[in-house]
This record gives sequence, structure tokens and C-alpha cells, in this order.
Amino acid sequence: SKTVSSGSGDSGTYVTASPLRRLRESRGLTQRQVSEYVGVTIQTISNIEREGYSPKLNVGQFSKLCSLFELDIHELAALWEIGL
Repeated sequence: SKTVSSGSGDSGTYVTASPLRRLRESRGLTQRQVSEYVGVTIQTISNIEREGYSPKLNVGQFSKLCSLFELDIHELAALWEIGL
């Protein structure tokens, strides 16, 4: 999968579609459960999981994804091939 940014020029973390879905499904979680834990809408999770659409997450939201999936920030960043 590929990393897509909005091109807005601000510094944020962008994630790609496939890793989140694989992680979520491997743990038997619903999009609702992930969205509630991270603090985003279900639509945001759905959009992240859709190939080619990568909304920006703030540091707190990214940290919550790390916690939820029991990965450190470097592991999650490497999985998504992004630089922090």
C-alpha cells in the first residue's frame, strides 16, 4: 500500500489504508471500537482503510493506535512506511 498526503504542507502523520484494517481484523475489532478508542469517527476509520485515502492523525490519535495494537510508535511507523 502507499502513503498519501494531502499536500497541505503541515507536519502531520499520514497512514496508509491496508495496515490498519489488517491489524483491526486480526484482533477481532470493529471499526466502531477502533474509532471510539482513538477518538475519531467511524467514517475516518473507514476512510483510512480504503486504499488510496489517508487522513492525517494527530500525535495523540497515532499514540492511541499504537497502544490499541500493542506496538511502539516506531513499529507502527515502520509498518506504515512513514517517517516520524
